[in-house]
Amino acid sequence: MSYINLLSIGSQGGWTIAIVGYSIVFIALVLLVIVFINLPKLLQLNLRKKLVKAR
Repeated sequence: MSYINLLSIGSQGGWTIAIVGYSIVFIALVLLVIVFINLPKLLQLNLRKKLVKAR
């Protein structure tokens, strides 16, 4: 069996992988916040369009 030596992760690019992973998660969370902040605005816009078509 091959065991992972946790002490050698830093010397094998582990920090790079960790930073890239954290960056991806942070960007995804920021995008989710943006979507949820703008969701009510988009729903209101969609309802207004439907009301205008109904007239």
